[in-house]
Amino acid sequence: MRTRAGSKHTGLGARRVGRNWAIISLLLMAAGSAVLLITYPDSRGNLRAYQHAPVCANPAAPRADCVQVLEAQVAQRRIKDSGKGRRYEIVLAGPPAVAGRLTFYGAKPVLSQLRLGDRVTVRVWHGRRTSIAAHGQVQETREPPGVNPMNHLAVAVALLLFGLMAADLAVRNLHPGLNERWRASGRAIPPEGKAAGGLAVLALVVGALQSADDNADPKVFLIAWLGCAVLISGIVTARRV
Repeated sequence: MRTRAGSKHTGLGARRVGRNWAIISLLLMAAGSAVLLITYPDSRGNLRAYQHAPVCANPAAPRADCVQVLEAQVAQRRIKDSGKGRRYEIVLAGPPAVAGRLTFYGAKPVLSQLRLGDRVTVRVWHGRRTSIAAHGQVQETREPPGVNPMNHLAVAVALLLFGLMAADLAVRNLHPGLNERWRASGRAIPPEGKAAGGLAVLALVVGALQSADDNADPKVFLIAWLGCAVLISGIVTARRV
């Protein structure tokens, strides 16, 4: 009787855990779907609007769908290439829309050529100073026109995969037979769950690597993500053999 009671208690506990994982799975799936169907298209549309936006006829009174092109003067410049705390920045003097500190990801191609007093042309989109131009060169700033769509696509894919991972754990806990075989294996996470979680993390990494490219294509993201997944799977399989 004790064994049956203990087994019944364990089964109830597993079902409770399974229901919790099911709720988590639904939340993750809903969040992933929202990002994929709403946030990702919005960010992609904003980027396309920026890339095709005309220059404002009157920079002092810009419309919402045009890019301001304003001139400013270099008041300060700082380049620190080595050691900790690398910094690439200038301080601009000029109209309020462009004046102030502006940072970059590197010193080239424009920042390294600038001297105090040089005049630069600054592109402004919805309050973001997206790039500067001087000496016939253009350099992107650390104020992108918006969140790169690849980041949102990667997050959407990752959320959906984490949702599948949670769904797998839910099914295993809600079905005693599957749960017992999984527990008997001594593994904290089932192989299917590990695969889904690994693919989710990989999607985030690939998305981060592509986030610096405003022209990144979702097809390139998917090909790179799946290609890396196949490569890593092949390496793991080869090691086991």
